[in-house]
Amino acid sequence: MKWRALIIIEILLVAAGAHVAAAADPYELVTVPPAAVGVGPGRALFRINVGSGQVVATWGSSRTYTPTIDPVPLPAGEYHLHLTLTLDQKGGWNLERIDPKSGRIWMLTGGGNDPFTWYEITASH
Repeated sequence: MKWRALIIIEILLVAAGAHVAAAADPYELVTVPPAAVGVGPGRALFRINVGSGQVVATWGSSRTYTPTIDPVPLPAGEYHLHLTLTLDQKGGWNLERIDPKSGRIWMLTGGGNDPFTWYEITASH
């Protein structure tokens, strides 16, 4: 049942214009295009450690990464990022982190003056 839900989520993400980080390397990178970032000629880069799930970000022409915040420590797993751009071409975007082995999914919040923080999507009770 979990796999069916994951397949449905993946199909919906792809249909909505999602971009999936590729590779089975220790790190993967997702780029948010300049039009969606709103920082002029720059772009946003999010790098994930596939084994630990730790994500760092850099914006525009910055040469340093800033770690995103995980309110609770993540267990070891296999983590990947999915970037979803809005279909209205107004620059909206969402970043999701998924552990396909456990089926757990997190959404990234923050930006502007707020730190990037992950929250887990949990089942309703």
